[in-house]
Amino acid sequence: PPPLQSGNNNLVVGGAQSIAGAIRGLSNLSQLTWKLLVDNIGAEGAQSIADGIRGLSNLSQLTLNLTSNNIGADGAQSIGTAIRGLSNLSQLRLQIGDNNIGVEGAQSKACAIRGLSNLSQLTLNLQDINRGAEGVQSNACRYRRSPQHH
Repeated sequence: PPPLQSGNNNLVVGGAQSIAGAIRGLSNLSQLTWKLLVDNIGAEGAQSIADGIRGLSNLSQLTLNLTSNNIGADGAQSIGTAIRGLSNLSQLRLQIGDNNIGVEGAQSKACAIRGLSNLSQLTLNLQDINRGAEGVQSNACRYRRSPQHH
């Protein structure tokens, strides 16, 4: 299926909320690719995305690219919490670089990944998030748990 994609459109919170609302009702969805690049959704938009994917219990493949959206640590935590509940995921591609999520946001990603026992493929891009050594360490220990990672 073609990805949901937006880039550099200043989609902001309202647009993210609208898309998330539409996705929320797709309970049989098994694959989702959602790319929002440089759309300035912020933490509130990230919360909307989290709300949208939270109930998609049949998802086995998720690609989520939120690069350069100023989601911060709060937005990263929202996304992490939603992902943690997707127990059927076998493939996860998560790109949240350049969002100033810091150590706290990086740790939330590690916690989300830790609980995904069916995960066989993981791609995680956390570049330019302004994290410290603690965030690097928490993510590194989670990478070792995954049978495959890129």
